Amino acid sequence: MNGPAVVPAPATAVAPATAAGAEPARPVLPTIEDPDFHASVKPSSAGRFRVALAGTADLNVKKQLDAFLSTVHALAVEQELTEVEVDLTALEFMNSSCLKGMVSWIAAVQGTPADRQYRIKFLAKVGSRWQRRSLYALSCVAAHLVSIQD
Repeated sequence: MNGPAVVPAPATAVAPATAAGAEPARPVLPTIEDPDFHASVKPSSAGRFRVALAGTADLNVKKQLDAFLSTVHALAVEQELTEVEVDLTALEFMNSSCLKGMVSWIAAVQGTPADRQYRIKFLAKVGSRWQRRSLYALSCVAAHLVSIQD
């Protein structure tokens, strides 16, 4: 059985510049492509990333999601981001193992020196009770770093 494709880029991975003297190389951003789950990250504005999760995050993608979040964290710290926005509006389900991966990500941000920490803002699907409950629990891990928006 083939697992989901994941392209976790280490923090040192960069896309090559197009020509000598061209703009500086940009980091390679991770993605996860699976029939039932998709994760991507892109810069949204100065000092921010926007992560999008869609589909079903379960044991089939847990390892890939952990690697994805670890790479997002490394890039956020390396680029001295102020915020990572996580869009969950297309996420149908996330099991407890994947939620634990989110807790580990938040803990990694907490373990980063204070001047390199960034905020995590979760964008919840309106009317999704499981997301509200789960995100509230995540916000309790680090209320000063985590916020929720409907």
